[in-house]
Amino acid sequence: MLTESSELIDDVQIGDYKRPWNAQEGLTGMRKRIPKSQYWAYDDGGIDQVGCVYTA
Repeated sequence: MLTESSELIDDVQIGDYKRPWNAQEGLTGMRKRIPKSQYWAYDDGGIDQVGCVYTA
């Protein structure tokens, strides 16, 4: 999910740790530094995202 500023929302929150889940498949309007869901673990832009172990 995106905020109005084309940023991902911090879906995952554990104490003070807050990060967005990787971008959903087919999501459009993202800033260029946000990788598509299948690349979150390989792309440098995915370093601040959380994602499924099966896509890593």
